[in-house]
Amino acid sequence: MPVGLVGLVDDSPAKAIQVGYFKDAKNARKLADSLNAKGFMAQVEDDKASQRLKVMVLIRPGQDPETLVLQLKDIGLEGFLVF
Repeated sequence: MPVGLVGLVDDSPAKAIQVGYFKDAKNARKLADSLNAKGFMAQVEDDKASQRLKVMVLIRPGQDPETLVLQLKDIGLEGFLVF
């Protein structure tokens, strides 16, 4: 799992929060399904460079990314912002 929140380094808005990185597609989908059931907008994406899967929580327009990171922390997950 990722190891924490990366602060905003410029004025570019974050596009997503990565909360997992998996070899096994079944595990990636299980986490994404769990997050979606809790009201997060999660999806699984391929990382073609490493042939692994990542679980991303997408940031909807108007949502504060840092608030989402704190909400994830409340359910025991850590994530980091992806630009």
